[in-house]
Amino acid sequence: QSKHQVRLLQYFLARMADTIMQQADLERLETRTRLSSEEKALSSTAKNHGLINYAYFKDQGYRVVLATNPLFPAIATHSRVRWAGLEPEDFSFITTYENSSFCKPNPAYYQQILDKLGLKAEECVMVGNDTVEDVAVTRLGLPVFLLDHSLIRREGVDVSHLPCGGFEALKIWLDGQI
Repeated sequence: QSKHQVRLLQYFLARMADTIMQQADLERLETRTRLSSEEKALSSTAKNHGLINYAYFKDQGYRVVLATNPLFPAIATHSRVRWAGLEPEDFSFITTYENSSFCKPNPAYYQQILDKLGLKAEECVMVGNDTVEDVAVTRLGLPVFLLDHSLIRREGVDVSHLPCGGFEALKIWLDGQI
């Protein structure tokens, strides 16, 4: 077994996936074409945004969670995931308004995810792109990695102490977390 399989890391994907799904939503509205054409265009959009290779992380033993702000029901959130060129099955858990009682940046939102999955903060990492909504999880003790390709910087928030970079840098950083 690899060291990745020995220690369970809960891998939260947050605003990065939201950003890609929002872009996919916009493209879907703009194209107004048949679903098969949309799927090709949206898969291309996801790849062009440097979308993470979920299979790689699953193969490494990570459980991938889509911690998106739970503003929509599951059926809508799953559709948005598909529009982004992914499948709901790519994730071990997706937050929706049916299964969540809180929203970002409330730390209770993240605590509820941990509780539902039976995990402790020290077993997890947060990967996101919002310097307020995603970094709020540090109040629970989770380390955070910020993806710089779609980073949402909020005025007055210093995140210079947090690791930041692309997906290759994320892989290296995760290796150091084990």
